[in-house]
Amino acid sequence: MGLVERLLRGGNSVGRVLASQASCRGFESRPPLFPIFSTMTYQRKRLGRLGERLAKNYLKKQGYRILALNFKRPWGEIDIVASKKNSGENPGLVFIEVKTETKSASLRFGPPEEKVGPRKQRKLIRLAQGYLLVKKYSPDTNWRIDVISVEVDKETRIAALKHIKNAVTG
Repeated sequence: MGLVERLLRGGNSVGRVLASQASCRGFESRPPLFPIFSTMTYQRKRLGRLGERLAKNYLKKQGYRILALNFKRPWGEIDIVASKKNSGENPGLVFIEVKTETKSASLRFGPPEEKVGPRKQRKLIRLAQGYLLVKKYSPDTNWRIDVISVEVDKETRIAALKHIKNAVTG
């Protein structure tokens, strides 16, 4: 069983791995189940879901508690909402945007974290504020927005994760 399978199943036998790398078996593209969806859209969604699963498991290993996945509002979506557990400091809530790209796309168009531009940052701030209102958190609640960048190399089946804390400031 590969590392990704162990991570995705929540097993705790990770072995010796750099904190920023994980294997990605099973990344081979498959045709869509319904022909009305284009193959490209299907592959991109699948790549995004893989990145979110890897990021979620990485956060759990780093001591975060996952509060919500894919929190949706009419104007957008937050990929992961978490809080840091067992921490002396109180960071409050952490809203995480996950950006996933193949390594070949990253070489051509830049790393995934660069895809979070000013417009997306404004949207993430609005989504975070919406989450706090919907879940009835105190206005004094501490929160931040992080970005997790995932680069997947389809040839070697390795994923490199980069966690950028406080990536978005308002």
